[in-house]
Amino acid sequence: MESFERMIVPALLIAAGGSFLLAGILRLLHHLYRRRHLAEWSWSWFCQGIYVLAGGMACVVLPEGKFSWYSGVFLAVALGAGFCQVGWLLSGASEISGKGDHRFLSDTRWLAVILALSGAVLALPAVLAGMALPGGAATSLAWWWAIFLLLAPRALLAGPAFAVTALWMWRVQAQHHGIGRRLLGLGFLVYGLHQLQYFIIALLAFSRRPAELYGASVGFVDGLLQFVVGLGIVIWFLEEEREEVVRASQRIEHLAYHDSLTGLPNRKLFLDRLSQELAASRRRGSQLAVMFLDVDRFKVINDSLGHGFGDELLTGVARRLRQSVRQADTVGRLGGDEFVLLIADLKRSEDAQAVAEKILTGLRRPFQLHGHQIYVSASLGISLYPSDGSDAEQLLKHADTAMYGAKDDGRDTLQVYNPMMSARALERLDLESDLRRALASEEFDFYFQPVFDLERDAVDGVEALIRWHHPGRGMLPPRDFLSLAETIGMSHELDLWVLETACRRIRDLGPGAAGLRLAVNLSARAFHHPRLPRLVEQACLRTGFDPTCLELEVTENLAMQNVEVTLTALRALKQLGVRISIDDFGVGYSSLSYLRTFPIDTVKIDQSFIRSIGSGNGDKAIPRAVIVMARSLQLEVIAEGVETEEQLRFLEQEGCHRVQGFFLGRPMPWRQWESFAERTRDGLQQLVRSLAEG
Repeated sequence: MESFERMIVPALLIAAGGSFLLAGILRLLHHLYRRRHLAEWSWSWFCQGIYVLAGGMACVVLPEGKFSWYSGVFLAVALGAGFCQVGWLLSGASEISGKGDHRFLSDTRWLAVILALSGAVLALPAVLAGMALPGGAATSLAWWWAIFLLLAPRALLAGPAFAVTALWMWRVQAQHHGIGRRLLGLGFLVYGLHQLQYFIIALLAFSRRPAELYGASVGFVDGLLQFVVGLGIVIWFLEEEREEVVRASQRIEHLAYHDSLTGLPNRKLFLDRLSQELAASRRRGSQLAVMFLDVDRFKVINDSLGHGFGDELLTGVARRLRQSVRQADTVGRLGGDEFVLLIADLKRSEDAQAVAEKILTGLRRPFQLHGHQIYVSASLGISLYPSDGSDAEQLLKHADTAMYGAKDDGRDTLQVYNPMMSARALERLDLESDLRRALASEEFDFYFQPVFDLERDAVDGVEALIRWHHPGRGMLPPRDFLSLAETIGMSHELDLWVLETACRRIRDLGPGAAGLRLAVNLSARAFHHPRLPRLVEQACLRTGFDPTCLELEVTENLAMQNVEVTLTALRALKQLGVRISIDDFGVGYSSLSYLRTFPIDTVKIDQSFIRSIGSGNGDKAIPRAVIVMARSLQLEVIAEGVETEEQLRFLEQEGCHRVQGFFLGRPMPWRQWESFAERTRDGLQQLVRSLAEG
């Protein structure tokens, strides 16, 4: 026995030390990488070390060939730890293979407890035998029986468990590259086969034929295999770190050349591909087209439904653009709602327009966004190589210019670039620069157009119309700069200036202007500003203007852009006493239900309907219908654009008593108002007679 102990004790110490060292390495890796299976394997190898030490104490070191009660305690601890190791091992392996969602395998605490208790119960026969059979021979028999129990059951359990773990590791290896997982799987498989050798040693011990040299060599192999397993784990994680660095580098490179939302090429990559295609087109002698696309009214959708809806809509637009072109063509996103397309190897320039029509048709189909059916359109500009440019930047710039031409034509259309567009674009750029300094330079002024009340035979209101005294271009009407002001974000600031300045001008008239209504137009940006009611109230307080004499005009299309926001703003303004007028009625949505829903005071018949009076049959039907409808809804009616006496008499006969137009009074600078007031002092009818005689 002494020779057996001298050989087996170093082997046990090496096996136990290797287990504890491997457990420590796994614990450190767990702290670094926070992987669950590392913690479970750490406990597994820690239990392996307890198993070896407790088993050695039970059967080799303490009893010296005999079996006693404390040998039974160590045997129970050893078997409990040995069985528990298998539970932690399988649980960690199942986590790696993706089987960790199985309840039995994932609940490691109960698995460890069950296996530990099973091992302790298994040691009970040897303990009872050692206590019930006193004497050297009986105790020696119990000792050999204890060695068999210590080695055989665990060998039969651990061997297949390590083999299963190896198979799961190789299954994971099939999805990855590298030798770390392969080496670890091989180490587990060999370790499983190695565990089965302990069953042979147990059989030899049961037959009371000890094999000292064989048993000791098996113990030394334990340490070697633990080194292989540890090496495989370290290599595995070094390879994972390298793979993560490579993936991070690829992600960074992808983000440097692609749009993060849609995954499309960004401006840099698009221009690079365009340069390559230009070189290829020169060699082939073929044409190519660059298309610049902008989603119409995207800001309204983004502001109304939220940025999440806007991002999803842009993703849907990108998907449809890719579906509308060939695989060899390039679709890119420059930012916001601006997309670019490269259509290469064209035989004819007309082919580019056919592709553009296909793109616009595809975008007209509704988008389904979280239960909302969204309809969008786009404006698209086309530039062609070689007729419109020879380098990438020039072609992109010309396509952008053509896109703005499509927007000016009413949106939802396409435009092919021509040189005149560049001249208009430069003119627009100069006008934009002048517009930004015009407000500070006090270049804006008002023209006021009177509103007449036929029933009272007097002027009862005035509409403030902004004009721009451009230093180089002379007097510019609103249509030449208001849309540009909204595009560059100046419309809100300009609207507030118009509101406050107009109120101050009317107030300066003194008592003679008492009760005179002031009508002011609002842009979309100002009207949808969340603090508009408060800003209007502050403007009236600063100027001393009575808000009940203020009438804010909003077009039908503007009112319908965002019904909830519009309704909230209108109600708040009504609480201040401000009157609300629907301008250009009849040329927009013309929804009668909204006329009942919105707190509206006045309907202004669009001048296109007034001008048609006297021009043919049926030309009076629409104005008459609007007047009857408004009166039935108890709304005031103003007819704008009255230019002849016939139009005036017709409106008076139909009961439309409030009118404005060139026939009675043109828009005039404020300094001319006094002379105009003098002309109308004797009443409106006298003014009409003087105009007829003149």
